[in-house]
Parts: sequence; structure tokens; C-alpha cells
Amino acid sequence: MLEKLEQTIDHTRLVSELEPHLNRLIDFYEDVRDDMPVRVMTEYSKNHYVRNKRTDENWSAVHNNELTCMSYVTKLGQRMVSVFWNEVLQESEYVNEIVKSLNGTGDVHISIVLAGPKFNLSKHTDTMKLVRYHIPLYNNDNCYFMSYDNNTESRMNIGEIWKLDSSRPHATVNGDDKYFRVHLIIDFKP
Repeated sequence: MLEKLEQTIDHTRLVSELEPHLNRLIDFYEDVRDDMPVRVMTEYSKNHYVRNKRTDENWSAVHNNELTCMSYVTKLGQRMVSVFWNEVLQESEYVNEIVKSLNGTGDVHISIVLAGPKFNLSKHTDTMKLVRYHIPLYNNDNCYFMSYDNNTESRMNIGEIWKLDSSRPHATVNGDDKYFRVHLIIDFKP
């Protein structure tokens, strides 16, 4: 189930506060080989993807001296980068305000997710018991989420906050040939 909240955010302020992280993410994305989509994980999420990988997908671990990454190569060689940075909570006053306004409970995990051009994350469910919020930072007209509860496509716009029950079947698509999509994701994990 996907639900657009009435609450909106100040997009300009949020992007301004996240600029150093966004620049690091984009630099990392551009440095990764074109055929290697990468998810940069903390132990919180890395263990989930290793434990719950689907047998039809090619997940592998990539290690360097700074990051532990999970790489996922789709059939079409598309790529996605997810960077999990809880330091965002320590550095961004506005992200803290948004987190508090959501009234979530449990541990808070912040990620910034870049979906490259023509990225398609196929139908799936996430097994971690969490409450997830998506906040679009950069978007294009060819991005959408698919909710299989009611077979609807939802387009998330800049300035909006969306609540996702990730235990329900869903998919995401960036159908653009040129532009990426970047979301701030806030997870509350009980």
C-alpha cells in the first residue's frame, strides 16, 4: 500500500542541507562501472539483502576500505545506488524536523537512493518489518511506483512525502533514457 501524505516539505531547503551527501552519491554512482549497480549498505540492510535474496537475482558483495556494497545487476544491466547514511540525521536540522514530524517509533535509518536511467526494480516485497517514507529529491516524468494491492501506478512529485508498506508487493521504475531519480528514504524499524 502506498499513501501520499498531506504533509509537504521545503524541497529547496532539504536539497541544500543534503548537498554534500548528494554530491558524494552522484560521484560514487559515476565512478562505478556501467554494468555494476551498487547498493551501499550498513549492517542493518546488508544482512537483509544477503539473507533474503531471491534466487532469480544476481546479488554479490563488494568491499573496499570505506564501504561495504551490495551489487545487483538486472537483466538489462541497469543500475541503482542506495547509500545508507545515518550521519545525515546528525548533520541535517531539516531532516531531523521531518523525522520528528512523522511520529515514527523505533530506530531511524536514512538512505539516499539513486535509480539510474532505465532502472526497473521488479515486483517484490521487503521482509524487514519497518515503516518507510519516500521523499523525492530529483525526479522525472518517467518515474513511478507500482502498487500491486490495487494495480495502480503512482508518480511521486518533488515536495511530497509518501508512506510505503514495503511488506506489500510493489515495484519501481525510472523509465527515462537520460535522467536519474533520487529519493530520501526514512525507515522506522521497531
